[in-house]
Amino acid sequence: MAATDESGESTQFFSGQRVVLLKKLSLAELEPGKYWIQVEVVDRMNDRRVEVSDDFSVVEEDQVVAGS
Repeated sequence: MAATDESGESTQFFSGQRVVLLKKLSLAELEPGKYWIQVEVVDRMNDRRVEVSDDFSVVEEDQVVAGS
C-alpha cells in the first residue's frame, strides 16, 4: 500500500522549524497481524529527504482493549 500527497492537502501546520502532517490510511484491507510502516518526506525546496519507520499490529475487532 502506498500513499502519496503531491497536493499538500495533508499539511496541517507548519513553521520555520516544523511541519506536522496528518494522513489517514485505511486498514480495512489488511488482515490481522504485524506490519511495518515507512514514511518518507521529501523537502523539494532544500533537496532533502527523511525516512521514519515503525511496527504496528492489526487485531480483530473483538480483541481491541478499551483505552489503547
